[in-house]
Amino acid sequence: MCGSERNLCSSRTTFTEAELIRTKAEQERVDATMSLLEYAACDDLPSFKRQTEENSLDINEPGLWYCKRVGSKKMGFQERTPLMVAAMYGSIEVLIYIISIGRSDVNRVSSDEEKVTALHCTVSGCSVSIVQVIKILLDASASPNNVDANGNKPVDILVQASRFIPNQTRKAVELLVVSKYPADATLPDINEGVYGTDEFRMFSFKVKPCSRAYSHDWTECPFVHPGENARRRDPRKYPYSCVPCPEFRKGSCPKGDSCEYAHGVFESWLHPSQYKTRLCKDETCCARKVCFFAHRRDELRAVNASTGSAIVSPPMSPSSPMGNNLSPRNGGLWQNRVNGLTPPPLQLNGSFVVVLMILLLL
Repeated sequence: MCGSERNLCSSRTTFTEAELIRTKAEQERVDATMSLLEYAACDDLPSFKRQTEENSLDINEPGLWYCKRVGSKKMGFQERTPLMVAAMYGSIEVLIYIISIGRSDVNRVSSDEEKVTALHCTVSGCSVSIVQVIKILLDASASPNNVDANGNKPVDILVQASRFIPNQTRKAVELLVVSKYPADATLPDINEGVYGTDEFRMFSFKVKPCSRAYSHDWTECPFVHPGENARRRDPRKYPYSCVPCPEFRKGSCPKGDSCEYAHGVFESWLHPSQYKTRLCKDETCCARKVCFFAHRRDELRAVNASTGSAIVSPPMSPSSPMGNNLSPRNGGLWQNRVNGLTPPPLQLNGSFVVVLMILLLL
């Protein structure tokens, strides 16, 4: 019995020691995260980078930061990520570094009772770099439409913060947050003139680099921009097919531009062997910025499957096989991701089809 008690006491002691070790490790992690938030507030990039590298810290790790609540005068400890703190204090260098790594969600919502994003923190912070910070966040795809726990968008916070922001700056912030980008009359209409032709869509759309040196809405521009996920290779220069690349779908393809398969939805559906070979289910009522499908039967392109080149289409009746060849309901979205969309099978020889099926199942 005594032996059992001694063993029980020993087990309890070991368990307590393990708890202490775990508690100490957690405290060290909390302290390291707090230091990270302090470096973000001071825009001390060298110390920020050193802290993340030496302690293997998650750059998205939130910590408790003593500050004003967003849209309020009350002070307290609020959950903030390094990105949120950098945005709040206008720490440009740290902000750009965090975004450039690509592992931080610019639309992350704090899990505390405030439910705020980095844009909310930016407007609430009223830093001297507020306009520049907002531009950086918007260019990184931050949404100006996210609401906090009180139902406020970032622009709504300006009502509480307006007396701290100069009049001209406030107007610029309102313009940026409400409309994201000022109206740009020089941007071509992506659905009008030469930009809406089949030739341009298949061989130039998101292929040719944009020459504009200022920030503008990429989704309204027919040209490609650095880091844009809609980027395409010219199918006349690179002999790839419309079949999705299985490696690219996993995250990255080691072959890069030399790959014989399509990288992304745009390369697949804007490929000459694929573009406008199906009718759009919304037909002439389609409101998509860029649609991969024909809106009238006379727009349908008949394609030679072996060459990918267009051939003359005979008149079609509603009962013809092509009459039922309609696009998926959600096809042709602007985003470079379409759930459930796979290119229609090409009329290829049997052995090649088998190879493609094996690749797609990998």
